Amino acid sequence: MTTYELIRGDDNRFVLIVETPDEDEPRRMVRTNLTLCDVEILAKEAITDLNEDAVFWCGTVDSGATYETLTVREQAGDDIGKVDVLIPVEATADMPDTSVRLIFDVVVTDSNASPSTVMFGQFTVRPDVNEAVVGP
Repeated sequence: MTTYELIRGDDNRFVLIVETPDEDEPRRMVRTNLTLCDVEILAKEAITDLNEDAVFWCGTVDSGATYETLTVREQAGDDIGKVDVLIPVEATADMPDTSVRLIFDVVVTDSNASPSTVMFGQFTVRPDVNEAVVGP
């Protein structure tokens, strides 16, 4: 499982590398060519939450996601399988002033509209140290 740390109320950026099993050697992972693919990240508090109750949903342009903030890099050379991810301020701004754990998955939909879950994991959303928190 993959874990990322996010800061509440900040633009959180990272590079996602999508890999899938090699067709000839399934034990070997290879970078996935994402040309003409949509990529989406859906984050929830619990696996049983409905998709419409997700904490946030980010995707590539025209994916239908709430935040269309994922960018598939030109799929050549070292950039094959790479996606620039932006979890925008608005996605976490209203979260509690304590650390929150979210589960997420990454779905790639190819040009035939066939979706595949290529990664799952956990986001730990931490409060911003610069924010004043009034205690009891």
